[in-house]
Amino acid sequence: MNKLNPKSIEIPLHFHNYKLLKDKRFLLKGSAIYFIKGPNRAGKTSFLNALAAMQMADEKTPEPVTRGEQEGYNEFVIPGADGKMYTVRHTFDNDKNKFIAVDEDGNKISQVTKIREIFNYTHFTVDQFFQWSHDSKGRKRQRDIILELLTESKRKAYQEADDEEMLLYDERTEAGRAKDFSKKNMEGSELSEEDKKKLKDLNATFADVEEVKETALKLQKINVEIDQNQSFISRLAAEINEQELKLKDLKAKKQNLDKEIIDQKKSREKFLNGRTGGEITKSANEASSIYDEITELKATKGIYDKAKTDYNKHELEWASANSQITNLRDKKKEIINKSKLPLDSMSFDDGYLTIDGFKFDEKQVCESDGVILVAKIMAKINPAPVQLVGDASILDLNRLEELNQIAEAEGKIMFVDEVSRDINELQVVGYEQIRDKIEGEKELKEHVDKAMQMTEEEHKIDLAAGHIDENHDTIEEDPRDQPDDPLEEEGQTTLF
Repeated sequence: MNKLNPKSIEIPLHFHNYKLLKDKRFLLKGSAIYFIKGPNRAGKTSFLNALAAMQMADEKTPEPVTRGEQEGYNEFVIPGADGKMYTVRHTFDNDKNKFIAVDEDGNKISQVTKIREIFNYTHFTVDQFFQWSHDSKGRKRQRDIILELLTESKRKAYQEADDEEMLLYDERTEAGRAKDFSKKNMEGSELSEEDKKKLKDLNATFADVEEVKETALKLQKINVEIDQNQSFISRLAAEINEQELKLKDLKAKKQNLDKEIIDQKKSREKFLNGRTGGEITKSANEASSIYDEITELKATKGIYDKAKTDYNKHELEWASANSQITNLRDKKKEIINKSKLPLDSMSFDDGYLTIDGFKFDEKQVCESDGVILVAKIMAKINPAPVQLVGDASILDLNRLEELNQIAEAEGKIMFVDEVSRDINELQVVGYEQIRDKIEGEKELKEHVDKAMQMTEEEHKIDLAAGHIDENHDTIEEDPRDQPDDPLEEEGQTTLF
């Protein structure tokens, strides 16, 4: 399909009881850009919303009926995506809407899906495109719109890489969380340098501590046995007195026990090794305390060692996922870079639309550059000729001319809104009128500036010639310097 010549078509618009537009008619022709001008509450937003509603067959404005009225309608004749003109009528009240389109042959189209197919219109304005940069949902919307500009094969390859990246992103996120958890455990269980030295020193004496503890236990056991045997001897002695008949047997037992006690005492002396029982008990208690301290430090070190092992494992998992994500992002960036987009410098980095590596938002992209870029995106993504750019008041004449060239080259009719406090009602003005007015004002200013400059130069000349005093407007000339007759100085004669 050949592109439209936007200046060659007429677009009649009739608004009836639509918000602030009670009964307005406009006939647009001869321009590729139209300015919707007027003061606040003149109906500029209503005008643009109505155009969007017609192309989407969907009214998003709540309670569209003019206050005090019951119902209304809008009727526009606008070009479709196929370049043909369609008469679209939108009847509405505050509860329901109805759209009907009529083609050039008089055929009626009442199905909403069919009307949407006629225009194939994706609605967004410059302001909305900027606002989408502020959250992840909006940035995804930006990306989806840009992807519509790719060929089907490149869009499919991009989406496959994007899906794979999302899976890896989840893996990386999970590995990052596990890594952070392990790091927290490491920080909470890492031994101080003093504790590390203490553990090292204690480990060196741990074997001795174990031996002392074992000796103390054996000594305690021997003392218990000695006490038990002595108690038993006492009971036997009592029985000897009571049971003479068993004396011989009991004496033999006593002799055996005496011998066993001697052996036990020798064993005890061997364990004591020149120390007293109290000293052994004290050493055993100290050994037990050291043992408990070693056990606690080892447990803490065990927690740290496990956390460190887990951290290293998750660090590798995170790095692997991150490397794959980087590769996928490079792949997606290459797909974007090799595609024909409104700007060669457009790309996506970490979910953000970027221009020359800068995030597309009000802080990093010049607003006028953004308006031009979004207009180019609109023109590429929307087959329908009618485009609603939104606020373009930031654009100077050069930028407006650039926007006009985009509209003409792409066969688009663009609408921009502009607050004008010097008029009382809504006006629709073609770009050429705006341009001529600005250029006329510019020429007038240049003419005035030039005239003022000439006046200043003449003033300087008169001042230099002495015709003007710096402190007075004029100075009197000496009558002797005047000719007898003024006309004689000019070479003329008098009648008398």
